Amino acid sequence: RARHLNLSFGEADERWQSGPPTTEDRLAHLYQTIQEDETSYTGLFLPAPSRLTWTLTVPPAGELWMRPGIVRPEVGTHTSDGATLHVDVESGGSQATVWSRELTPGSFDDVRVDLSKWAGQTVKLTLRSDPQASADVDYVFLGDPTLASRQKAPRRAVLVFIDTLRADHLGTYGHTLDTSPTLDAWASDALVFEQARSVAPWTLPSTRTMMTGRQPEFFGHNDSASPADTLQGFLGRQGWATAMYAGNVYLSAAYGLNRHFDIHHDVKWPTAEQQVDQALGWFERNEGRDAFLLLHFMDAHLPYEEPSAYRDLFAGEAPEGLDDAFHRPQVIRARLDEEGKQWVQGRYDNNIRYIDDQLGRLFATLPDDAVVMVLSDHGEEFWEHGGYEHGHALWDEVVHVPMMLSAPGVEPGRLAEPVSMLDVTPTFLAALDPTWALDETDGLNLLTRLDEAGRKELADRKLGLGRPLYGPMQWGVTYQGDKYATTEGVEHLFHIADDARETKDLLRPHDAELAKTWRAHLSDALPGEARMGFRILPSRPRSAERELTIRMTVPGGIDHVVIGTDPLEISAVTTSVEGDTLTATWVKGLAGTRELFVVPTGDPAEVTPALSLELSDGVSPNMTVQPSGRYAASPDTGATRILNEKIGGRTVAVTWGMARIPGEGEGQIIAASEEQAEWLKKLGYTDDGDEGEQDSSSDDASENTPPSTEKATPPAKKKRPPG
Repeated sequence: RARHLNLSFGEADERWQSGPPTTEDRLAHLYQTIQEDETSYTGLFLPAPSRLTWTLTVPPAGELWMRPGIVRPEVGTHTSDGATLHVDVESGGSQATVWSRELTPGSFDDVRVDLSKWAGQTVKLTLRSDPQASADVDYVFLGDPTLASRQKAPRRAVLVFIDTLRADHLGTYGHTLDTSPTLDAWASDALVFEQARSVAPWTLPSTRTMMTGRQPEFFGHNDSASPADTLQGFLGRQGWATAMYAGNVYLSAAYGLNRHFDIHHDVKWPTAEQQVDQALGWFERNEGRDAFLLLHFMDAHLPYEEPSAYRDLFAGEAPEGLDDAFHRPQVIRARLDEEGKQWVQGRYDNNIRYIDDQLGRLFATLPDDAVVMVLSDHGEEFWEHGGYEHGHALWDEVVHVPMMLSAPGVEPGRLAEPVSMLDVTPTFLAALDPTWALDETDGLNLLTRLDEAGRKELADRKLGLGRPLYGPMQWGVTYQGDKYATTEGVEHLFHIADDARETKDLLRPHDAELAKTWRAHLSDALPGEARMGFRILPSRPRSAERELTIRMTVPGGIDHVVIGTDPLEISAVTTSVEGDTLTATWVKGLAGTRELFVVPTGDPAEVTPALSLELSDGVSPNMTVQPSGRYAASPDTGATRILNEKIGGRTVAVTWGMARIPGEGEGQIIAASEEQAEWLKKLGYTDDGDEGEQDSSSDDASENTPPSTEKATPPAKKKRPPG
């Protein structure tokens, strides 16, 4: 690939003022990713006038493949008047221009330049960009430049990513409706992972892990974390063409999901038919070349807008209070009866069947030796535990996902042991070549663990869950057929091997030793240590103009202060620690609230009676409070509340809570984006809070509410603080 050839830059460039640049400096300037409308391209930046020369040996039947064009400026109205790109070949002392084209802004077409005349010869290959009348903003760019020979039987690899697909709504996983005849037939010749789980109940963190085999905190995007290597990056370095066709705002370039793809195309709500059309066209354009495609389907995601031919397949007339197009707030407000809830599920199943039919078109074009994995990022709640949709909870209807693999040499069958989204990249690469692997992953190559010893290793593995999009933090772990989850100081344990619907909680009040055991398992399963501490959560502010400051004194000292995550950034907390006193301020001007976890140096149960808090909102008289005789002396008693006080109409609750202490090199998972704000709203991610749902810190909140029963209210519209 051109990016790896030995580049000859000629004389030093006067723009480099700090001394001659290194090859890496120049490569970083030349090798870039650019954005044109919904598509980003990775390749070489060659603004006119420029020239770039390689000395290389032309392979048999060699062709220069590229996607040239002129990048339009992101700001301003001035555009290029055009530029010309030339391809020159120098051999045996003579030079010839073998290809030229005048390029226009915003247009990137696939080009193959025949170099077979020089096959086997060492030549100088020069790419030369010349301006027209003006060189202003002549930003010539060459997408994915590659020198290669056309293959007779190129390899094909596809990651079929079906957004919001529950495992148990496919026939392969036991669904009784005929939602997936194509997938079911395909899966009969595939390896089916029966107990695959995601790392989160929403798209962004799940996909980060899917692409890297790393925990999502280590993806690296707009934060301090070093970028993780990716599945597509590895394949690109082997000379494969790589592309992603997506349809979710959280898969866009704004969130870094275009990393390492030659082509990344993300539009909102594409139909399954459009996605398959894109896939077939891309494979055709890469005829003769190994190609990897990540193909994403959005149809099973709200608002379930299937084509009219599928509208009545599993759902009849809309119930009162709902139109054919709806999002979660409308469903919650409709207060549906059982028949209405079945109708919503029917609409969801309609869309699964539509995707399934379109997959038949894709599968029919793939060669027999194609490597194909079908999976989802998360599922969907349908009131099994009182909630609807996703992003709010860790129930298995949301985190248990389908995962199936078909590849040469992989025996069809079913694997009952638990696996994770972490395993996707290591397993997919190994299916392509057993010697291929990323340098660093947190997942496993499942293909080397299909024997008895390997299955035991999988059965004994602790797999972490967590990272909700909405509401309080939730963390969970699966281990040896059991599943533990905790939020807001409440802990639950289910034997999912026999209780797949999670109906029988095995963790009773006062089960202190059992709880401690599972807290340790949780810590083992997550990046960073999980510790029990004090959880502070104010209710949402009634006045956007009031800050809230809490000073907490913890005798014996404070080990860690952990600010709870808030992916949509509707709240902010600043903290400082001096001695054994924490000062925390919930910033005014924001509509939401945020948890804060304080992990004491000593035993939390011993420290609790001596806690002291000073509350101030800048308007009301300051308050100093301490735990009363009703406080929960220990997190092992089954009660969770330590304090519950009001100041200025705002309730401040202090409870027990498990805090995950971030490790070194972690980044944040941020879902907010000014660039994508309109689409976030259209997709229902930032709509107003739902009626009938209360803040988890309100006065009448039950002390022991289960962790995922939809108490968390989706965020209100974001309000920015002054300045």
